[in-house]
Amino acid sequence: MKKQKKNYRNKSFKSLLIFIFVLLSIFSISGLFYIFYISVNDVINNFSSEPVSGSYLILGIDTGGKESSGGRTDFILKVSIDDDGNIAVNNIPRDSIIKYEGEYHKINSINNLYGTEILIDFIEKYYNEKIRGYIIADFSLVSKITEITGPVKVFLDEPMIYDDFQQDLHIYFPMGLNYLQGEDLLKYVRFRQDGLGDIGRIQRQKDVLNQLFNSIISGGYKKILEAVNFFMGNAEVNISFEEILQLGINYLIGNNTISFGNVPYYIDEGDGSLYLTDEVPEEPVEKTIIYIVNNIPDYYKIGNFSSIIQGQWDNHDEYTNIYTIDNYYPLEEIDSKETYIFLNNEEKKSEILDLFYLSQPYHKPHISEIYKFEDLQKYYNLIDTISKNGYYPVNCDAIILLGTVKS
Repeated sequence: MKKQKKNYRNKSFKSLLIFIFVLLSIFSISGLFYIFYISVNDVINNFSSEPVSGSYLILGIDTGGKESSGGRTDFILKVSIDDDGNIAVNNIPRDSIIKYEGEYHKINSINNLYGTEILIDFIEKYYNEKIRGYIIADFSLVSKITEITGPVKVFLDEPMIYDDFQQDLHIYFPMGLNYLQGEDLLKYVRFRQDGLGDIGRIQRQKDVLNQLFNSIISGGYKKILEAVNFFMGNAEVNISFEEILQLGINYLIGNNTISFGNVPYYIDEGDGSLYLTDEVPEEPVEKTIIYIVNNIPDYYKIGNFSSIIQGQWDNHDEYTNIYTIDNYYPLEEIDSKETYIFLNNEEKKSEILDLFYLSQPYHKPHISEIYKFEDLQKYYNLIDTISKNGYYPVNCDAIILLGTVKS
């Protein structure tokens, strides 16, 4: 009995689709939908009330038009249809930081740097599910889709104001109810200059997409076909027309729901960065920078200063950078052939001295702690002299004037 009802239901839907198609063909002067006859006919002949389940990706690119796979991704949506025909739309924040090939990137740069397939591969692994297809659309299409859907209602608790004179971008929407379409709607969904930044922008995009989707669906088969035709002609579509149409019909004839949500994310309290997982990059290790300056007038008779010193200091770790200055410069208040260590970083004092005595075990240096204002005149004479000769030891942790070994 259940099977008979199902067959009767399918026949009814097929008859309804054929009837609507005939009406559209008769009354449409341009015959807009005639070009879809083969595809629609295939959907009708193979129609099943069983929903098409799976996940799809929608990428909004800020430039590039139809062939837009090289542009920066302005928004990323994962659209999932479950076995009951319910639709869940997850918005992935475009500023989310992800790890790819050992490096951290904002997710909106992956498509541009590595291509769509790499972005899809990451999202498949993140969600542990297969992406059946994708649509890449220029974000400016938001301004054109309202020709099909009509304006979108937006209520603002306070005026939305933003001016960028360099890009000739000016936004002003008054407080209260606004009906936005075309370029105004595009400005609204791109706005992110409020306290919520990317998160607030995502919420606005969700609200707009919800209204656009409901407008298309509530418009019936004609509006669904118009929308499908619009995207097939203006976007890079990796989903068959038949599959898109089947999805729309399944949703229209069922008592299905659509929900909008965000992917789980983590916000770093330090710099406000947003991560898709709890795997936050470790704090970068601040490198120790040491300059070693030749203080022996005739060192060239011995050999190359830089080569010898780098060999003596090769036991330092990867977080220490050693820079050498070969030339000898006479300095006021500083004796040649003496060894001086000028320390700029108190926290790294022990580390630097341990490394020095490990590398130069027979030297007896004069140690000056600059942060304690010791020997400032000597230190500034040294900085002034080497700077005039093209060396700029900016933000270094120590400068070592290396003389001869003292017994």
